[in-house]
Amino acid sequence: MAMPHLALATTFPTYPQLAVKECAVSANIDGAAIGAQPMEDVSEQKKFFKTSMASKGFIPVYIVIKNETTDESFLIEKSKITYSAATSNAPTQPDVTNSVPRFLFGAFVKDPFAVQQNLIKQELQSATLPPGASVRGFLYLQMKGNPVREKISVKIPVEFSKAGKLLQLAVII
Repeated sequence: MAMPHLALATTFPTYPQLAVKECAVSANIDGAAIGAQPMEDVSEQKKFFKTSMASKGFIPVYIVIKNETTDESFLIEKSKITYSAATSNAPTQPDVTNSVPRFLFGAFVKDPFAVQQNLIKQELQSATLPPGASVRGFLYLQMKGNPVREKISVKIPVEFSKAGKLLQLAVII
């Protein structure tokens, strides 16, 4: 009689939900507030993602965007987020949604499927933010420079629903 196969689920601790002002870098333009917290510590990466992204040339960046207006909703579209070297005049890398080959992160860990699923679950998602609402998640950005990485400029377009105003939140990490 065959013994039943027991699968042990890989568990991932929840990253703390930081407020905009608790992040390493923050900005506010017309009530659209952003905070960015790069996760450069490899032990922290292993704790929350069960893998070292730095060793594969990526840095996870925790992003929180809050609507601090009292009467205006706005839209954040993940596919329109871009990033580039802060010192570069080159065009930004388009579409952060395709910037991470997730299979790299799961290749050398005990449960690669769980790692990949966690990366997807933790990603920043598109959202319409009513007054007072926030959206949080990670962007996984390709980095250059070893042992010191270059500064990265992250640009997030914000489209206000009533006024039709479009502005760009930008942070340098």
